[in-house]
Amino acid sequence: MKTLSNDKITLQIAEHGAELVSINVNNTEYLWQGDPKFWGRHSPVLFPIVGRVWNNQYHHEGITYELGQHGFARDMDFQLANGKRTLLTNAASKGDKTTISNQRIISATDNADGSRTMRISYTLGGKSMTDTLTVAPNGSKFLIFKNWNITTPLVKEISVYASPAITNFTVNGVKVGAKNATASDSGTYTFNVYPGSYTVKPVTSKYLTADSTTLTTSSESSASISAEPTDALADEINAKIKDKLDTCAKSTDAQPEGCPFSMYGSDDDYRNIAWNITEYPTVTTDDLSIDSGSFYVYGGEAKVAYEYKNYDDSWEPTDSSTSFSISGQFTLDGDKLDITLDED
Repeated sequence: MKTLSNDKITLQIAEHGAELVSINVNNTEYLWQGDPKFWGRHSPVLFPIVGRVWNNQYHHEGITYELGQHGFARDMDFQLANGKRTLLTNAASKGDKTTISNQRIISATDNADGSRTMRISYTLGGKSMTDTLTVAPNGSKFLIFKNWNITTPLVKEISVYASPAITNFTVNGVKVGAKNATASDSGTYTFNVYPGSYTVKPVTSKYLTADSTTLTTSSESSASISAEPTDALADEINAKIKDKLDTCAKSTDAQPEGCPFSMYGSDDDYRNIAWNITEYPTVTTDDLSIDSGSFYVYGGEAKVAYEYKNYDDSWEPTDSSTSFSISGQFTLDGDKLDITLDED
């Protein structure tokens, strides 16, 4: 079941028969709900005919075909278009290096199934190219001239491997993402395109940057794009670290819970504990891993002042310092940043 909705109306479409099964406006249903006691359908798609042909058969060009009442569409399973044709448009194919010219057929080979394999040549980006496509007959015009459909068009592929933080791109100015590609778990996006040259630019944010790359279907058709963290990302993480450490420093415990520093020994041996951060660890872009969404930094130092219980039960003021490190994870969604610091 597929659902389409906005602030005014909600539609539900069944994949079986591509049948509209619900039209709901302001919680009011406007479509018959298919009560099986009366009629179990909603709004069936009747295609290519309404009604019935004689004996459920029809004849075309000497061939007999079976066709049930109201056609076949209502009993088929459909899927919504997945957007993988987004780059098979003039918007993505405009420009000298993505526009084919001087097309001509070099040769044609008849196949056993009645189709033909056409060897063609064309000019693209000032270079002469050759390729093949397959056409198959589909009826005729005026009972004389055959109609031909292209069954294997000139569709090529370009592939981009990208860091996990990059999920959207522009290809020749057209915005695309995983839904427009065949995406693998390893982070490779494969797009269907027409022959030509395509500039792939990652959609970045204030927290990451990445270089664009140019791919051509005739040679360099794949590339890797690595994302790099920005100073803004490091600054946000450093601010988060400072907030956590300042909260930890307010603790009067020997082992502050969830904090990266502590004192060793029994709580009965100490009193009047006061922590102070003398050196905050500083994250740089070199400490950040965009691929894993993690960071680790050392160089922190905390000073603790306290009273220590002697063997004669007297209390003696003293202090000491301890060094520490801190780690955590971050996730990016455009300019939205979530940071989680590890609990020590």
